[in-house]
Amino acid sequence: MSFSFTKENVAVIIRSIISQHLSEQNSSYFPLWFEYNQRGDLDNMPFWLDSLGLVTLATEIGTFFGVEHSGLEDNFIRYRDFQSWNDIVFDSLKHSDATITFFTSGTTGKSKQVKHPLKNIIKEATFLSTLFSGQTSIASFVRPHHIYGFIYTIVLPQILEVPVIYHEPLPSRAFFKTAPYSLLVSTPTLYRELALFEEQFSLNTIATSSTESLCKTTYELLKNKGLKEIYEIYGSSESLGVGYRTSLEAPFKLFDYLQKDFLLDIQDGMDFKEERLFTIQNRNDSLLKYRGYKLNLAEYETKLKLLEGIDEANASVSKGKLLCFICSKNKPEVLKQIALHLSPTPDKIIWLEV
Repeated sequence: MSFSFTKENVAVIIRSIISQHLSEQNSSYFPLWFEYNQRGDLDNMPFWLDSLGLVTLATEIGTFFGVEHSGLEDNFIRYRDFQSWNDIVFDSLKHSDATITFFTSGTTGKSKQVKHPLKNIIKEATFLSTLFSGQTSIASFVRPHHIYGFIYTIVLPQILEVPVIYHEPLPSRAFFKTAPYSLLVSTPTLYRELALFEEQFSLNTIATSSTESLCKTTYELLKNKGLKEIYEIYGSSESLGVGYRTSLEAPFKLFDYLQKDFLLDIQDGMDFKEERLFTIQNRNDSLLKYRGYKLNLAEYETKLKLLEGIDEANASVSKGKLLCFICSKNKPEVLKQIALHLSPTPDKIIWLEV
């Protein structure tokens, strides 16, 4: 089966964009991207968007779907409710070959737009369907208007002909309450925090992980909690997906339909060990915005791992907070070492035990 937009998946994406927009504008989290009725008026409660806010939001949604190619973009301001905006977008997709515009995270510099023809995204999802053909549902813990979420929770479910259940992108016991044979779609930041839970995953559950590297301790904890397989996906907003692996000790395997000679503008250095197997060298996406300046996360992690008493460690920046995930048998010594030798000090330390 191929992919085509439906009013239902267009509505999911619009709600996700609105939720993130409101969260960023109000400095608080709006957990409404899949809960609120799509007929809500955007200039009334709970949104309270004024004319400028509506224009900004309409531009963001219109850019994502390429509405400007249809000439329908002015209708966003004429009609100010979910249902009308959903209709505008869905109608616009009938007038041109769809090109989807994603926004890079901006962690390595200024956020920018990245455009991908829908047919290229469908090609990737069609290949992924061969990897996950045994799964009977998808549990999403990522936003569907980001490139990772769009591929795995909008396009892939339709090709696999399986339902997708959207959850808030937060660590919760919902991860452990999915149906057997589910495919979990989430990120290393959430997976690391799941290490604090005691529950086991459902039978024959498979997980995908992307957006940053997965540390060894997290990987082992997830496997010990009953995950059948963990697919670490390598790619970027610029390149789409490129490769995958199911063991952190193994190199990445190039997606079957790709050839290394045609890979351009890859953000990280790909060191090919064989024709279709590669490792990642000289990562240059490790600069993260933190407290108003750029933090080299790779260098920070290296310093963290070298501290006395640390067996395994990983760091990330989430919602403006610097988090350190540490496995150690001597917590007091580690805290002392961090205070003496690590700058900036983390906002929160999460202790992991295998």
